[in-house]
Amino acid sequence: VDKTTLARNQAGIDGGGIFVDGDALSPQTQFVLFTSTISANTAKGNGGGLVIMEGPTSIQDSTIAFNNADVDRVGGGDGGGIFVFTPEENFITNTILAGNDDLSSRVKQRDCSGTIESGGYNLLQSTQGCTFTGSLTGNILNQSPNLLPLNFYLGNEVTQTPPQGLTPTHAYTPTSPGVDDGNPAGCIGTEAQNGVSRHLAATGGGGPGNCDIGAFELVGPDV
Repeated sequence: VDKTTLARNQAGIDGGGIFVDGDALSPQTQFVLFTSTISANTAKGNGGGLVIMEGPTSIQDSTIAFNNADVDRVGGGDGGGIFVFTPEENFITNTILAGNDDLSSRVKQRDCSGTIESGGYNLLQSTQGCTFTGSLTGNILNQSPNLLPLNFYLGNEVTQTPPQGLTPTHAYTPTSPGVDDGNPAGCIGTEAQNGVSRHLAATGGGGPGNCDIGAFELVGPDV
């Protein structure tokens, strides 16, 4: 799944946006989501945005935001953004998990639930309910990315009138902690979901060569 937005879908049980079950895949098949946005999806059970039951999964350079689990509020769902059932072969790299919610009355697991194998350079607004293994390099935890509402942003949300991006994404302000703090080895491909080139010379906190974390790339002077 590349440069795609999955938004405002509803699941009667689990996986409002995507449900990955390795039982339905051949052993050689890997589910890959990159440079994409999963937003405003809901599930009555687990994983408002995404559920990974089992099977190799890779999420890179993407934004998972404002999804809700347990929307019927009966206490049977966790992981507003992502729910991981089997803690193996799931890699999340250079991705934003933020603004998601778990509407159950028990302990909230808003952005994620389960064990996630990190590839580094992720931005998570809430780590409640998550256990991270793998590379923790560059992860930004318990900070808001200052996401703007889902829209067809092209680049700089301040100067762009009207929005002209090809698919809707969540832009962020120049002061977002995700700006220029992506993987210094580079993002997948040279173009972000909003249709602009990934930074080749960054000026923010991440240093030269860093792209932004998530599916969006900010255009213009960084702060």
